[in-house]
Amino acid sequence: MRLALMEQMKSEILKQIQMTKIENSKQYNLFVMRIKICRKEVKESKYWLELIDTNHSENSKVLEKEQQDLIEEAIELMMIFSSIMRKSQ
Repeated sequence: MRLALMEQMKSEILKQIQMTKIENSKQYNLFVMRIKICRKEVKESKYWLELIDTNHSENSKVLEKEQQDLIEEAIELMMIFSSIMRKSQ
């Protein structure tokens, strides 16, 4: 009787461990997917920033500087997200 109870407890513990592993795996996959989405969004933002023509404005120098700052920030963010993806695999 006691041995059967111990076996049943062991079985339940192993099931819980397996369920925890599955749940952690799902969370990990979700995390990686979200990082990929972030990287894609930053790439797209950088693309649109590069398309903006700042030459036809009276503040073209100021706008061009702001544009370059934002593009550099986008590049930094892409590198950060890429690094997270590499280290997560």
